[in-house]
Amino acid sequence: MAPRPGPDGPRHSAGERGEVEIQAVSRDWKKPERTASVTWQTPADLTASLPSAASLSPATPIVVQFSQSLAKPNAVGWTVRPAVKGTWQTIGPKAFQFTPSGAGFPPDAQVTITGPGGAQGVRGQNNAYLAKTFRGTRAVAPGPVARLQQWLAALGYLPVAWKRSGSSVAANSPRVWQPQSGAFSWRWPALPTALTALWQPGTMKVMTRGALMQFQWTAGLPVTGVANAATWAALQSVWLHNRTSPDGYTYIVASKTRPESVGLWVNGVKMLTTLSNTGIPATPTYLGTYPIYERLPFQIMPGANPNGTPYADPVHWINYFRGGDAVHGFVHAHYGFPQSLGCVEVPLSVAPTIYHAVHYGTLVTVLPPGAPA
Repeated sequence: MAPRPGPDGPRHSAGERGEVEIQAVSRDWKKPERTASVTWQTPADLTASLPSAASLSPATPIVVQFSQSLAKPNAVGWTVRPAVKGTWQTIGPKAFQFTPSGAGFPPDAQVTITGPGGAQGVRGQNNAYLAKTFRGTRAVAPGPVARLQQWLAALGYLPVAWKRSGSSVAANSPRVWQPQSGAFSWRWPALPTALTALWQPGTMKVMTRGALMQFQWTAGLPVTGVANAATWAALQSVWLHNRTSPDGYTYIVASKTRPESVGLWVNGVKMLTTLSNTGIPATPTYLGTYPIYERLPFQIMPGANPNGTPYADPVHWINYFRGGDAVHGFVHAHYGFPQSLGCVEVPLSVAPTIYHAVHYGTLVTVLPPGAPA
């Protein structure tokens, strides 16, 4: 607590009470008056809070509530992060609020309100003030997956395109974060069934996660596959400036049907097919579809063989997609059957082509024996 001066000289804590015995003498030659008891109390510290509520929408005003009426209810020195345009205004003797303007806060933002404490900050009617700097947070609701998909499709990060059917929404309107009227369509006529089966509009599944990872890598953001506030803000900016994906849409499908093979698709065209190897029964390759989350041109890959002996193999052109499983180049005398320890291995002659064609977020599907691609 910040100390306050007491009536008898020493400094006291906020809200402290006390009693003082006072005896007065009007003239030095007169007898003292009767002793009187006087009680005192220092002002309680002023406190501030952000009233609890459900998640904010991007345009929701944020109210700062104080424990007592303010002598000067203004927001000088108060800040909002992330920084967005807006206005502060008094809404009562004990509160003021920040109202965002334009598009408001991006979805999934953690909004932090900060105000100065001490005697230089806001003061209550009884001269109380905040004992320390105030910091309060409020969460903005996550954005709709449908809007995320519309932007990713319009910018070329999905194998589907999106075309608006209604009037455009202003970039500085809170409605910019909401799904717009329009329709999705496949960008190419002959895509593999294993890929088209993954498309689920309005749902955050692997195809959308992969596209989001590719966008995050391109935008210089952490590649998480999660649409946080920074990702939403970057998407809005890229959409506003119509900066489409600089890369093609790529897809890898690995089949365990013998002879095992890998197919690479680039912009709706099967660019190459090569024999490959997947994991032996003791260390099988993960089945299903996963986005590439790490890429390395070379690595000494360590591990343990099924019999427990260690290995440390030089591996080239690596694309990790699930745990320690990766599509990479590796030297074998023959290909087309299980002989790896979990990875999808391809000949070194084609591994650079695959590596340089794909990117973070490219989907890799590993099909079980007999499954159609």
